[in-house]
Amino acid sequence: VNGNIGCFDVRSAQQAMLFERLTETYKLPQLALPSPLVLDESNLGGMMNVDVLSELDYELNTLDGHWYCCDDHIVKNGFKIKKTLTDDGQPQLELTHCYNIASSHSDLCQLAEMIKHSTNQRLCRPPSVQCYLRSEAQRMVDGETLEKESVDSLLKDTLSKSGSGGHPSLHIFYTSS
Repeated sequence: VNGNIGCFDVRSAQQAMLFERLTETYKLPQLALPSPLVLDESNLGGMMNVDVLSELDYELNTLDGHWYCCDDHIVKNGFKIKKTLTDDGQPQLELTHCYNIASSHSDLCQLAEMIKHSTNQRLCRPPSVQCYLRSEAQRMVDGETLEKESVDSLLKDTLSKSGSGGHPSLHIFYTSS
C-alpha cells in the first residue's frame, strides 16, 4: 500500500473467514472401526499422550453403560474414544470411531500432542483436518457445495461475531497518509 490505494481480494478473504468458521464449528463424521483400538503409550507416542486423552471430559452413555469422551478436540475431529476398566480395575481407552481410518492413528497422536502443548482454548485440528477444512472453504466460496446465499449467510454470521458488522464488499480501499 505505497500510494494510498490497496487491493482487497474478497474471494480470499471469504475463504479465510470460512476456514476459520469451519475450524471452530465443523464436526467431522465418525466412522466405526472394525474393532476398537486400545490406546496405550506404544501407539500414542508415550504415556504423556495417554494421560492427556485420559484427563479430557467423559460422559456416561446410559444406553450401553460406557463412558465416552465429550471433549470438542476429540469429537469435532471425528474421533470417538471409550473409557473402560480392565479386569484389574485400571482405566483403558479405546478408539471406536474416527473420520478417516487411514490416518486416524497419526492424527490422534498429533492431536494429543497439540492438546498437551496448547496454551489457549482454541480448538486444535491436526494438519490433515486443517487441509480438508481449507479445501472445503475453497469449495464453498467457489459455490461447489453451497449456494451463494448460504455462503453469504455464513460470512455475515462470522463477521457479526467478529464485531465488524458488515459484509465484505470493498474491492479497493483507500488509506490516508
